[in-house]
Amino acid sequence: MNEIQIYSLMMFFAGVVLTKAVFFFDEQRKKRRFYLTMSAAVLQVLDSVYTVHAAAAEYSANEKFKIKIDEESTHQEYLEKEMQKVNILMEVYTLLFLKAIPAYGRQYVNYRSWPEAQSLIQKIRRLSEDEKGER
Repeated sequence: MNEIQIYSLMMFFAGVVLTKAVFFFDEQRKKRRFYLTMSAAVLQVLDSVYTVHAAAAEYSANEKFKIKIDEESTHQEYLEKEMQKVNILMEVYTLLFLKAIPAYGRQYVNYRSWPEAQSLIQKIRRLSEDEKGER
């Protein structure tokens, strides 16, 4: 083999390796973007579920104690107990949604429990309110 053939063969294999590397990193980027989008969608679902559960708990507390207005402390205690139940349910929902994501995709999710997800939801709300205020 002469020098040109050796050089051509080396360039061919370098091109193959470079192509594999480009496709590998492109797939990793797409995978990361997909799981980040899925994580954001799960956050939106958790926010909606929490809002519905909290509204239902507040409504049931109001309806249960509508007749007995003088027992405000009991009403507040009932509401606190219901909100604790809602938080437990939200923790379960969060864990279920996280388990639904494949194991290799969980590394891209930015929360592991309901309190972490709730703090992210509040940050997102503050950011969206700031954007609305700037307009």
